[in-house]
Amino acid sequence: MATKARGRKGRAPYGARGTRRGRTGPLGRPGVRRAIVGAWAVVVAASVGFLAMRAFDERAFVPSQPVSEPSRPPAVAAEAPPSAQHQSPSRPADLPPAARAPLGIAAPVDMPGQTASSVPPPSAVTADEIPYDSRPAWVRFAATPPKGASKPAIAIVIDDVGVAKGELGALLKLEAPVTFAVMGYADNMRDFSRKARSGGHELMVHVPMEPMGKADPGPNALTVGLAPEEIVKRLRWHLDRQEDYVGVNNHMGSRFTADGAGMAVVAAELKQRGLLFLDSRTSADSVGEAAAREAGLPTASRDVFLDNEIGASAIEAQLVLAERKARESGLAIAIGHPHALTVEAIARFMPQAKARGIVFIPLSSAVARRSGLPPPDQVRVPEKGQGGAVMPSSSSPAIPPPPPRPTRVAVPLPGTKPVPAPLPPTPAAGDTEANGDAEATGADGTRSGSPLPPRG
Repeated sequence: MATKARGRKGRAPYGARGTRRGRTGPLGRPGVRRAIVGAWAVVVAASVGFLAMRAFDERAFVPSQPVSEPSRPPAVAAEAPPSAQHQSPSRPADLPPAARAPLGIAAPVDMPGQTASSVPPPSAVTADEIPYDSRPAWVRFAATPPKGASKPAIAIVIDDVGVAKGELGALLKLEAPVTFAVMGYADNMRDFSRKARSGGHELMVHVPMEPMGKADPGPNALTVGLAPEEIVKRLRWHLDRQEDYVGVNNHMGSRFTADGAGMAVVAAELKQRGLLFLDSRTSADSVGEAAAREAGLPTASRDVFLDNEIGASAIEAQLVLAERKARESGLAIAIGHPHALTVEAIARFMPQAKARGIVFIPLSSAVARRSGLPPPDQVRVPEKGQGGAVMPSSSSPAIPPPPPRPTRVAVPLPGTKPVPAPLPPTPAAGDTEANGDAEATGADGTRSGSPLPPRG
């Protein structure tokens, strides 16, 4: 009986201790094995279903035959035929090949009724509608003068602006209008220029020119003996560095402003740009104003240098001299420099002179008065059909035509090297040319014996 109970070949029968020997653990239970088989069946069914849906999507959105020559879809749909307006574009066979896109990229579909005729074209902008101020630059960028044009007037010009940046803040505090002559080679003057113009002041470009003697006027100075092309190139270098100015005056230049050929080249370039020219009169032999007037430029010359001698009492005396000249002739143009004493003296003098009946005007108004032109604030933009002519207001006189330009200008031919004139002797100790713009002449045109301190 004992041998029969153990079964064949000594193996334990089913039911002896619950399982066969070797089938112990969770996997040996029938319920666990059925759960594992069912999970694998679910995974296989899900995979088959995903592949079937993917195949269906490819058949629905990808054309059965490749397009050999795809064409670019039009920007605006053309007029659809009446039969096509009632068809649904949902089926791929109804869409043109160009409108079919690869998988994952939406294809452009023309909406029914949206045709080229329903999209309004953009409105055209004609040249007449674009605002353009055709007035010359000396009028466009001029500061507005105060009222009281019939009173004696003084125009104050401050030269050498921008050489020392620490002086700019004090200049902006001056009572407007004052004209600032920014040095042509000065850097980073855009912010100052905008603040000055917004404060009612006016701007010029101070162009370095060759003086008598050995003083250095600065980089790209205009010198006697340069070819006309080189003079224009250097002048443009200075003018293109600054912005929103009304004209030009000379820095030093006692020798160059006496050269008629060189000044004729300068005047021609300023004429093309619509600028004015102020002759600083650093030499009694200067022909700058004459050359500018011959070219048809608005032009004038300075009357007084304020700070040939640096000192509070000397500068105040020159300001009184400018007031006297303004009362005698109706107008005086005074030039100073951004010395601290000069700025302080001007700040004290302006309210006192106004109380005595003096009016301060920008240089553009002073040059217009000297040139017989209406003030810049009375020149309006030409109306349509009037061309580029500058039209004065009804209350101002008509602008006289500019003098005829010379038919010949004695300038060196391109490619030739002119023979320079012999250099003058070195200035004596009393000559102020080597130390500043005053050079060889004093405040009222006479020789000055008080040298200026050197400026950087």
